[in-house]
Amino acid sequence: MKKLLSLLLLFALACTSTSTTTAPATRPVADMRVNVAIESRPDWGEAYVNGKFIGTTPLVARLTPGEHTIEVRHPDRSMWKRELTVLANSPTRVMALLPK
Repeated sequence: MKKLLSLLLLFALACTSTSTTTAPATRPVADMRVNVAIESRPDWGEAYVNGKFIGTTPLVARLTPGEHTIEVRHPDRSMWKRELTVLANSPTRVMALLPK
């Protein structure tokens, strides 16, 4: 009888032991950024993303997935402006042709 109780106790302890389940790993927002190459013709255009200056073309910006407004300005040229949808895990290339 003692052996049976001991076995039942061991079985009960084994069944109630805590199992560790891990939640799906979530990446920080910074890791979710996507490379977006921005080029212009002519080169050396001033690039803006969502109204913020980010550098001169050609350049590679790291943008979060979602909607962004891309602008490229160059002296003596018309401004180029487009809405861009950045998709996760989809590097993108943008070419701004700046007419006189």
